[in-house]
Amino acid sequence: MQSLIQIAAVCISTVIAVMMLVQLARRRSGMTAVGRTQNEVHSINTQMLDLAMDGAIVADIRQVDMPVTYVNRAFQEISGYTAAEVIGKNLRYLQGNDRQQPEIGKVREAIKNRASVSVTMRNYRKDGRMFWTELRLAPVFDSLGTATHYIGVMRDVTDLKEAASKLEHAADQDPLSLVMNRSSFRDRLDALLQAYEEAHILVATVDIARFHEINVSHGYELGDALLVQLAERLRLLPDTLVGRLGANEFGVAVRLANSGATETFIAELSAVLAPKFVLPGTTIDVGYSIGFTVGETGDEALVLLRQAGVALHESRASRLREVRRFESKTDLEIRKRVRLKSELFQAVANKEFILHYQPKVELATGMIVGAEALVRWRHPVYGLQLPGQFISVAEDTGLIIDIGAWVLRTAAAFAVEVNRDRGLALTFSVNVSQLQFTQRDMVQLVRTVLDETGAEASWLMLELTESLLVDHSPEMIASFRELRGMGVGLSIDDFGTGYSSLQYLENFPLSEIKIDRSFTKDLHQSDFFRLIVDAVVKFGKELKVDVTAEGIETESERELLNEMGCPYGQGYLFGRPIERDEFVRLVTHHSVLPVGGNRRPGGADRLPMGAVGTAVANRIHLVPATALTV
Repeated sequence: MQSLIQIAAVCISTVIAVMMLVQLARRRSGMTAVGRTQNEVHSINTQMLDLAMDGAIVADIRQVDMPVTYVNRAFQEISGYTAAEVIGKNLRYLQGNDRQQPEIGKVREAIKNRASVSVTMRNYRKDGRMFWTELRLAPVFDSLGTATHYIGVMRDVTDLKEAASKLEHAADQDPLSLVMNRSSFRDRLDALLQAYEEAHILVATVDIARFHEINVSHGYELGDALLVQLAERLRLLPDTLVGRLGANEFGVAVRLANSGATETFIAELSAVLAPKFVLPGTTIDVGYSIGFTVGETGDEALVLLRQAGVALHESRASRLREVRRFESKTDLEIRKRVRLKSELFQAVANKEFILHYQPKVELATGMIVGAEALVRWRHPVYGLQLPGQFISVAEDTGLIIDIGAWVLRTAAAFAVEVNRDRGLALTFSVNVSQLQFTQRDMVQLVRTVLDETGAEASWLMLELTESLLVDHSPEMIASFRELRGMGVGLSIDDFGTGYSSLQYLENFPLSEIKIDRSFTKDLHQSDFFRLIVDAVVKFGKELKVDVTAEGIETESERELLNEMGCPYGQGYLFGRPIERDEFVRLVTHHSVLPVGGNRRPGGADRLPMGAVGTAVANRIHLVPATALTV
């Protein structure tokens, strides 16, 4: 409110000053009667003008050089010139040598046309210091309509201009590192891309490795000091735009002198970043991820920044954080992945998933003892999709939690349907993700599913990945033990491919080990693989843990595994994953599959796929490489 009153006071004083200047100009032109009363009024007006905060000027435009005939005290204080030094002269000397300002042309044009004008321009004090002036000029006309004088009101707006400049600079600058912020960097990069008729522009993004750990271990103040020093180093690169794009991410852009300059600049960039950072109280080595792209004149800054970001992502993902250049193939994969995420959210909402079941058999007899429930995505455009096409994205987005719960519930309900009239119940295995254990109460979920579906706990087997078993936390082990206490089976899937350790067999309450198919398919050719499989089978017998071999495709593989004492197996030899109705028909009419002595005489080593398996295989369509291009 106070500022509004001050502004109003200045405006009122300016209006009064202008009115007084008009009277003063007219009196000096002889337009008022001469007398004692008029002299007194003139004296009062002059004193009031001297009290004004703005500078007041009167110039006689009837004379050749339009000399000044009056200035008030504020003008003298603003400019540093006394009235004696100003009166009788033209005020153009206030601009010094700064005569190319476009505002001067506007003033000249207004005076020529005897019109009013308002400009903001640079002037110079008597001591040579520059100051910004807001100048308003207006002509004064006599009774015949002839312009005789110009009156002017001059205000020193230097502080306002400097404040506005600081605000504008702050809007373009990162306040911590004092380099350009993301928006300003993008604008400057756009200008650079348009500045040359033909040029190659390198854009790189730099990311501090494990910056969060630095903040946590050394404190956020030290982290800020690191960012400041990093920005200072990047500014050492000649003719290079530098901006802070994120919390610990910086961008640089430079025009390349020739095609061979790319490697040279990246080497210079790496050299600038290499030395240790000497920070308050400590010295630290810092690692970086660097991704870059090279654009040409006419390219868009936003596109190049995105490409450099894609390359940076690849650098972060590499084992040694190697410098990576943008490649369109990588970009395509990322764009496919982004689109896949969006489509997966819709798939969960629209219930586009189904389960296929692959039989698990007793190797000695061919009797079906269970099945593995395998999720499929019935994509509305690309048809049936295998888990390898979408499970990793589902885990990244957390959707695996919802998908996994649906799989468990659906498999349990199917187990109830299949086992309703069976003397010997089948066990149904479902794959579970680490997120399902760490991000929700898995024990409670299983208990709820069993209550809702009426399934027996022994009818379910949860297949765990080896990465899940790496978690030796008491909470995780307690969950496993509680599930086993309920009667739910726990299986370690793909044993031998990850962090394989026989300690799993002792430390965790497992009920089954599944030997990975990579051991099965090379069993005949590799003595080493036979030794591994034989050891796992023997450990299973000693610990009373079932062993199932995956990926069995030929009768000779089944026979060898059976001779080694492996009790169970699954694979294309016994059947591909099939839909629920087809699985029901299979276990109803073929509870024992033909193996060994049960096979027809003269049969091939590989069992025929059959009409059911062929139909299923024909309905599975993998997404082509270009299918998700956007």
